[in-house]
Amino acid sequence: MNEHVDRHFNTAVCLNLEGRQKITTQFSINEKGKIVDVKVRAPQDQLEKETRRVLALLPDFIPGKQNGEVTTVIYSLPIIFEIK
Repeated sequence: MNEHVDRHFNTAVCLNLEGRQKITTQFSINEKGKIVDVKVRAPQDQLEKETRRVLALLPDFIPGKQNGEVTTVIYSLPIIFEIK
């Protein structure tokens, strides 16, 4: 997951930001392996939009199972980077 973010995240959208930046993301992987219910918090709207774009590029996942039944899984992905 980190490789995907590193490869696809466009840090050029980080206007007027310096230092360490943290973007908090949370999403669900549904019973079909699709990412749904994406929530993003970032210091700038441009960073939120870029994060949503990068998450939309993720491939489908293998759905989670609990007690042998396919179920939705909530996943948190913090994105932290340093702007110099």
